Amino acid sequence: MLMQNRDTAKSSDTPEQLMGNLIYFRAQSLPHLLALLLHPPQGFPPENTKLLVVDSVSGPFPSYFLSPSELKSRLAQAKITDKSQIHWLMNRRWNVTSELANQLMKLAASRRMAVLIINQTHTKIKGLPRATLSPLLAGGAWENTVHTRIVLYRDLPAVDEEESEMASRSLRYAEVLKRDGKALTDSLRGTDTTQPSRTVPQQPVEETFPAGGRKRKVDEIADSQDEGDSDEDFGWVDGDDAGLVEGPADDL
Repeated sequence: MLMQNRDTAKSSDTPEQLMGNLIYFRAQSLPHLLALLLHPPQGFPPENTKLLVVDSVSGPFPSYFLSPSELKSRLAQAKITDKSQIHWLMNRRWNVTSELANQLMKLAASRRMAVLIINQTHTKIKGLPRATLSPLLAGGAWENTVHTRIVLYRDLPAVDEEESEMASRSLRYAEVLKRDGKALTDSLRGTDTTQPSRTVPQQPVEETFPAGGRKRKVDEIADSQDEGDSDEDFGWVDGDDAGLVEGPADDL
């Protein structure tokens, strides 16, 4: 959490002094995170907090919620036939996600602070013409609380013979998918252009890379409440493609 506005910081402040404005809480599991946000202790968040960052909010969820196929298999093995119980189990993850999203929105409104959520992505292939990036947490009340969404990811552009593969992997892309609570269908080109534009001088770089065609475009990054089975996700962490998962999607 950031305790001081950047505008009030002095230019003479040392990095150690600036770090004193940050407060770090470690939630070791999903229950810890929910308890901290849904039933916060006294003094949390502290007064004058300007920014709350939840790093990898989607990380703890897979450990506590089975994929739909695994859950159906467990229900069949346990011979559970009560429809109301099955419905509750199937929707438990989305109920928890909705409660978490609503609480974060309340904190932002009541404390007048910004909330930055880092939400990981996974790749889905079932029912789609090609592998598609999707947020790990999405759908329902979660989408209603997301004001701005920026997706950060790596891609593999066209590589010349003289260019190394490792150099090509240093390219990262940032695309705005949602702005002012509205989804953008054409990335940054769908934003408001009424404000005067500014020219930013180009900085010299040591190496330049050709702008090759990308495998995934912005309209291929879909939000879906049904995350599908884990077996249907493309195996980015296998083999040489492990580096592609380093760029999480940011929900603000």
